[in-house]
Amino acid sequence: MKRDAALREVFQCAGCALLSSQFMEKELAFLLLIPRLTNLGEFPSEDEIQKTMDEVERMTFGQLVRQLTEMGVLGEISVKLQDALEKRNYLAHHFFEAYRNKLDDSHAHEAMKEELSGMKSMFDEVFEGVHRVNFMLMREWGICTENGDLVTED
Repeated sequence: MKRDAALREVFQCAGCALLSSQFMEKELAFLLLIPRLTNLGEFPSEDEIQKTMDEVERMTFGQLVRQLTEMGVLGEISVKLQDALEKRNYLAHHFFEAYRNKLDDSHAHEAMKEELSGMKSMFDEVFEGVHRVNFMLMREWGICTENGDLVTED
């Protein structure tokens, strides 16, 4: 019973880290979406927005990072983002495999929770950094006002 409770805590930490990585990924996708829409030269139609969103949605996390790095909009976040990509891929594809022979070990449970907590913190930090870049670009490109209100066409 104690082992089951400890594993539930590990899985809860894994779920929180994965959720944070998804928020981070969606914020990156939004960052890629802004210049694509603003390059149209006028406020895009709903169809243009949906087409662009569909293209971005089909990209992997790694593809998003590469495109944004090439665009040069990430600044100081790019190094942290590369680390976050590696951690996110490790979490999604290798984390539980790395601990598979230690799932009955209470010390391993604590190490897993600590590692997952560190990943979540990293993902949250990158999310916040990307969100700040998004907001800055949205203001710069006339998509929103200084206080964050969306600019709409009359």
